[in-house]
Amino acid sequence: MQLKHVHETQPSRPIEVTPEPFDQHSEIIQRVQGGPLKPVNLELLPRWLQLFGSVFAGCLLLMGAIALYLNFVG
Repeated sequence: MQLKHVHETQPSRPIEVTPEPFDQHSEIIQRVQGGPLKPVNLELLPRWLQLFGSVFAGCLLLMGAIALYLNFVG
């Protein structure tokens, strides 16, 4: 008797992935844009927009840190 070394969470057969969009709204966007959405390369944006994005992200992180601090202290 030969045992197969297969993990219990490993599928017994290959999973077929369909290239269909998740919902109908994604389908509309993909049809208009000609494909799936691609990540934005921030280095290609103008300098002022890069700085705005960095400042905005910094403000969000700072507000989150202040909220955590006030939650534990206050």
